[in-house]
Amino acid sequence: SDQDFQQVLQANCGAISKANTISKDVLPNISGEIQTLRDTEQKDNQQTDQDMQEIINKLTDVKNKADQSKQIIDTAKQELNTLNQSTPSIITDADRAVTPVQMTAAEDALESQASAYQSQYANVSNAGELLDEASKTLQDESKKADRMAQELSQKADK
Repeated sequence: SDQDFQQVLQANCGAISKANTISKDVLPNISGEIQTLRDTEQKDNQQTDQDMQEIINKLTDVKNKADQSKQIIDTAKQELNTLNQSTPSIITDADRAVTPVQMTAAEDALESQASAYQSQYANVSNAGELLDEASKTLQDESKKADRMAQELSQKADK
């Protein structure tokens, strides 16, 4: 009975000693792994925040380009309306011109009118280019946001 008790006591002491050894070896490793996971998660979160801020900045740029394009187009519409109203009288003056001075003045007025139309065409073309750039940026950032959402969803599923 004393011998049985002694064997049980030795077995318990051995188990305690083994548990102490394991806790000295394993626990620091687990703590280190947990800290590594925390650090990795924090870096991932910071990168996600930076990526999201970049998307927001680019979308703000898209909105600014769209607003700028709208303003250019609205201004061009007003200018073209003004040109359309003044063109008939310029054509009438050109048709009535008989003297060299009147013909030169009519020619100058027609060239000026044509130049004004070309200028508005260039403005509308520039607005179109801005909208094309904005559209491409919007598509690129949408793809990037979709990838981020998919990655975050996959992380959440783990």
